[in-house]
Amino acid sequence: MLLQVTEQTQAQKVLQSMEQYAQVRNAYVVPGEFDILATVYGKNNEDILSQVSKIDDAQGVKSSETLFTYKPTWQ
Repeated sequence: MLLQVTEQTQAQKVLQSMEQYAQVRNAYVVPGEFDILATVYGKNNEDILSQVSKIDDAQGVKSSETLFTYKPTWQ
């Protein structure tokens, strides 16, 4: 999950607020177009998107982009 915050000063606050979500395994402030990179785990896509929706509604979040990764079947 990639997040943009409303102001640069909000990045740390948004990062701290993400600690309340058990499905967020890690989150980092990063330079570039987006301000925060987070890993969100779930049982299925709907479970992940439910958490992403809650995070996206958090105060200070301007926008987000969600990218899914899947375990390769050839391993």
